[in-house]
Amino acid sequence: MIFIFSAHYFYMVDYLFVFLLPIIVFVGLGTSYEDIRYGKIRNNYIAVSIVYALASVMVFSFFLFRFGNLNFTYLVEYGINVVAALFVGFFIWHIGFWSAGDAKLFLAYSMLLPLSVYSLEYVTFFQSSVVIVNTFLPVFVFLAFKVLKKSGISEMSKAIREQLKISSIVALLFFLLSFQWIFQILIDFTGIRLPFLLQIILLVSLFSLLYRLPSKFVSVSIGVITLLRLIFDTASVLSLDFLYMFLQILVIFFIIRSLMLKLSYKMFSTSLSFDKLRPGMIPAESIVIKDKSYKKKEIDFSSFSKNSSDSKTRIVFTSDSLRPEEIEYLRSMERRLGFNSLRVYQTIPFAPFMFAGVILTILFQGSILNFLALLF
Repeated sequence: MIFIFSAHYFYMVDYLFVFLLPIIVFVGLGTSYEDIRYGKIRNNYIAVSIVYALASVMVFSFFLFRFGNLNFTYLVEYGINVVAALFVGFFIWHIGFWSAGDAKLFLAYSMLLPLSVYSLEYVTFFQSSVVIVNTFLPVFVFLAFKVLKKSGISEMSKAIREQLKISSIVALLFFLLSFQWIFQILIDFTGIRLPFLLQIILLVSLFSLLYRLPSKFVSVSIGVITLLRLIFDTASVLSLDFLYMFLQILVIFFIIRSLMLKLSYKMFSTSLSFDKLRPGMIPAESIVIKDKSYKKKEIDFSSFSKNSSDSKTRIVFTSDSLRPEEIEYLRSMERRLGFNSLRVYQTIPFAPFMFAGVILTILFQGSILNFLALLF
């Protein structure tokens, strides 16, 4: 659907959507099958989608211009949405939440979906954020069901106890107090009202990003920002509305970031010999040296610190995504390390979930959470 709009009123023309729907279904089914069967998304699907989307928008825009019905604001917002999808997709890939192929597929869907499919939840400047919400929600439900089904009560209680340590809770509180404030300032400044779940996803992603920075720098920065908020935003922090919203974020963040990842560590990771490691794999362990002995250490994203509290422990290898030279380094170090394997995360086929997210977006004209909120 392409739509011509003035102010906040949408006048829909269904022809473009009807024209684009077959390619959306074709790409969705094709990438879903190949991602499940072969574990990758071919660039052919991405190229066809981008060319088809651009050609369709240009042709329909030409005819609408000829008849004097084209509103250039639509083209501007469409372009801004595509650029935002490009950067956000790259960011989520950089964090390691999906592959490069998934990021490109998200860009393709952002170009194929006319802005009118977001008529019930129109996020200014980044309408495709709704697709992210509708994609990650089924992923989270799937992973949660699988983890809870296979985790015993003892494992769950152990994970909860580990995450209820005072140091972990304080770190999480300070992080949310500081960066939720930055998010709020950006939202107020830009006028972009991101879906609540997307804000959580971005906070989780940012938490992972901070893990990769020097822990002292992160701790000091968070402490300074938190102090500034308590000074300049006291009234907001002490309000009941803020407390309710903050508790919601805290609980959801705790479940997704800390508890679920702790429980799923062994379930969604496997130990591979150095010979079987491939570029792009995401390590679940780092290699540390202590007392002149090399050991493997679980990468714990629930903490800002890469190192253990023991000052004698030093990390000698860690990676966000394995590169060819890093694999060669591990193989060359095999004799000195005393072991020849590393635990890496098993990836799940993401294309089917993204296609489901696109279908949900089309059906509900927004996120499924927004649809449920409108019902109740």
